[in-house]
Amino acid sequence: MSKIIIDTTVCFECEAPVECFHHVIPRSKGGKMTIPLCNKCHGLVHDMNMVKSRTLAKEGIRKAKERGVYLGRKKGTKEDKIKFLSKHQDIVSLINKGVTVRSISKQTGKSSATVIKVKKSLVD
Repeated sequence: MSKIIIDTTVCFECEAPVECFHHVIPRSKGGKMTIPLCNKCHGLVHDMNMVKSRTLAKEGIRKAKERGVYLGRKKGTKEDKIKFLSKHQDIVSLINKGVTVRSISKQTGKSSATVIKVKKSLVD
């Protein structure tokens, strides 16, 4: 059996830059092999617009919940402000020094959304 060599930097179908790796056989059915695809071609495979759709992510979360694997906080719970800020002392110290949100995000490796949330918590 000969091996096929696939360029993983370009879409298998249209040679655009790769944005995802599609499982030829779904992982849920035991598939392991993937092919590189751009979002447009990946959307065509699934008969949907992958760029604008979160359908697959929602389906994956639903399946994880069914298996008892839950990612994220339970509905109705909320972390108190002191605990939240104590987890992000690196961000707090940079905010106090007047560093920009974008720069803090790059320095800490945390998302700009997290930095903004910490910043708002400091004001409240």
